[in-house]
Amino acid sequence: MVLDELLASRGTIDHVHHEMDESELRSHFEALLTKIQAFVADRESQVFRAYIRRWVTMRVSAGARHENLIPALVSIGDTAIEVVRSGEGDTDDTRELMRMVAQANFLASRVVVEVLADEFQRRRTQVVELSDPEALTRT
Repeated sequence: MVLDELLASRGTIDHVHHEMDESELRSHFEALLTKIQAFVADRESQVFRAYIRRWVTMRVSAGARHENLIPALVSIGDTAIEVVRSGEGDTDDTRELMRMVAQANFLASRVVVEVLADEFQRRRTQVVELSDPEALTRT
C-alpha cells in the first residue's frame, strides 16, 4: 500500500522519479522501503547508514539535485507514516511504528547531510589544491 502511494505521488517526491520507468521506480522504492523496514525491525543503524550513503550516490548519479535528497527521503517517510496512520487506526502499536519510521527518516536525513558535508569538504580541498598546489603541505 505504501508502495502504491509512493508511485502515485512520484513526481512530487523528486523530479527524477517522474522521469523514471515505473518498473525501475518500483524497484527503487521497494529497496528503500525494505531497508526502512529492516531498520525498524532490528535497529541496526550501521547497515541502514551504509545503504543511505549508497542511495545518495545512486540518486545523484541518476540526476537528483543535492538539495532535493532530504525532501525526497522525508516525503517517502511521511508517505509511509500517513499510510500506517490511515490504515491501522490510532493504537499504541501504530504510534510506535510511526515513531520508528520517523526515526528512520531522521537518521536517513542526517546521513544525507553527512554525505553532502563530506562532498563539500572534498570539493573545498580540490579548490585549494588547484589555486595553490603547495597550500596543503604548509598546513
